[in-house]
Amino acid sequence: MLRYGNARDLCIGIEAVMADGSVPQELNPLRKNNTGYDLRYLLIGSEGALGIITAASLKLMPKNPETITAFCAVSHPAATVTLLHTVKGALGDTVSGFELLCDFGMNLLAEHFPDDVVPFEQSYGWYVLIEISGHAGIKDELEETLAAGFESELVLDAVVAQSDAQREDLWRLREQTPEANRLTGAICNSDTSVPISQINAFVAKSDAAILAIHDGLRVNSYGHIGDGNIHLNVFSPAGTTKKDFLASHPESRKAVCMAINEVTHDCGGTISAEHGIGSLKTSDLEMYCLPGKFNALKSIKAALDPNGIMNPDALFSD
Repeated sequence: MLRYGNARDLCIGIEAVMADGSVPQELNPLRKNNTGYDLRYLLIGSEGALGIITAASLKLMPKNPETITAFCAVSHPAATVTLLHTVKGALGDTVSGFELLCDFGMNLLAEHFPDDVVPFEQSYGWYVLIEISGHAGIKDELEETLAAGFESELVLDAVVAQSDAQREDLWRLREQTPEANRLTGAICNSDTSVPISQINAFVAKSDAAILAIHDGLRVNSYGHIGDGNIHLNVFSPAGTTKKDFLASHPESRKAVCMAINEVTHDCGGTISAEHGIGSLKTSDLEMYCLPGKFNALKSIKAALDPNGIMNPDALFSD
């Protein structure tokens, strides 16, 4: 997403089966095609509620000669945003990955996957996983940029992968995080995004709002710094299980999810960044979507699927 864009940016054409059985097909890889409404963009992200995509033409990129991965420690989320601008300023569009991780999340990971540990002798509050891909020798440019970060105390510690095996070890710290959350038992999982400039405020305000619901709740904040998509996974207080906590505080799950939505909205964000509305967020969509847009979405659904046969439980509650 950070370097190449999302699915819409990479899709040139589609074929789909619509509710009436028709099959619009535009798979020719044309970069310019201004012949009316763009069904490609309308169908992508509609969660199958308008039609079923059966084929696609995709934009491909050449493989870069060199890919480098680094893992850095920083003091707070605001520092990760500054580091993002620093690295992009020095290395431009070679930055293809920039992931936020917190120390609490790394502790959960170590609990369930003891072979996957942070490669530092001491713990820090926050971490960033960086990946760049570009011309041969770009590793030296990244190391120079990180060295400057050390001098300004923006970067507290860092390692740069020296092999593909080390690169995979570093990426496992991010890729195993959702599984560690599942095994621990989150009472709420969020998928929201905010403007990059609001990331630090979003994390701080969300933590405060969650603790105001019940003291001792724990939050694993992680996600994609480059596009503002920060996932919050909330866990019961230490020493309690998810089942026991929800049995004694059944209202907590909904309260936590709504608190995150409210902070997201206040920070100018969206309640669904990459996983969609589905059937669980239909009431949230109606609550936070602007009325004009919401009415337009329902009108499009009614026009293209008047009998409501295409994924009927997604997006809308009726």
